[in-house]
Amino acid sequence: MNATIDWGNTRAKLGLFDNQQLLRVDHFNIDDPNIAKKISDWLDVVNPGKIIWTNSGEPNPLVKELLEDRQAIHFSHQTPVAHSTVYTTRGTLGLDRILLCEAAFHEFPRTNCLIIDMGTCITYDLIDHQGVHQGGSIAPGWNMRLHAMHSFTAKLPEAEAEISELIGTSTISALQSGAYHGMRNELLETIRQYEERYSPLYVITTGGDAEAFALQAKKDIFARPNYTLLGLNAIIHQYAQ
Repeated sequence: MNATIDWGNTRAKLGLFDNQQLLRVDHFNIDDPNIAKKISDWLDVVNPGKIIWTNSGEPNPLVKELLEDRQAIHFSHQTPVAHSTVYTTRGTLGLDRILLCEAAFHEFPRTNCLIIDMGTCITYDLIDHQGVHQGGSIAPGWNMRLHAMHSFTAKLPEAEAEISELIGTSTISALQSGAYHGMRNELLETIRQYEERYSPLYVITTGGDAEAFALQAKKDIFARPNYTLLGLNAIIHQYAQ
C-alpha cells in the first residue's frame, strides 16, 4: 500500500491506496502543534510500503524531517511525470495543477480532458488525447469573488458563499446570486468553448467548491474530490517500475 500526503496552506490531506484504489482519506490542520506526531502515528497505523508527498504551503520542519527519515518521495517541479506540457513557465505552474493533469492522464488515457479545480481560485487545465498539457486559465474562486466585492467597494457587505436563487431580494442575496450564478455560468460557458476545440471532451471537477455546483449532472463530467492524491499515487507507481 502507498501513502500520499498533500500539504496545503491550511490543512494536510493524507490518502492511503491499495494499488489504484483509494481506501481512506484523513485531514489534519497544519497549525496543530502536534501535527508531526499525528502524521507519524497515522503512518504507523497504515504502515505503507511507499510514501509520496507534496506541498503548496511551507511544510512544518518536524514533518519534513519525519518524511525524510521515512524516505518519502518529495514531489516537486523536478519530479518526472508521464504527461508533457507546452506551458512556457513550468517552474511557476502549480504542483497541484501538474498532479491533476497526471491523474487525468492515467485515469482517462488517450482522451481530451479538462480538469477544473474549484478552490481559492478556479483553475482550468486541458490535457489532450496525446497526453500533452496545453495550458489553461486561472479565475477567482467563489469566496474570492464575494470578498473582492466587499473589499473594493465602500459599502457592500461581506456575504457568505451560499447557493442562491437567481434573483436576489436583498443586498446580501444579490451578492450571493452574482457570485454563485456568475461562477456557474462561467464554468458552463468555459466548458462549452473547450468542447468546441477539443471533441470529444471529458471534464473532471475537483476542489472544495465543486460539489456545490453539481456540474456532474451533465454528460461526460466526472466529480473527483481527491484528484491530487490520485496524481501522487500515479507518480509513485512510476517510481516502482
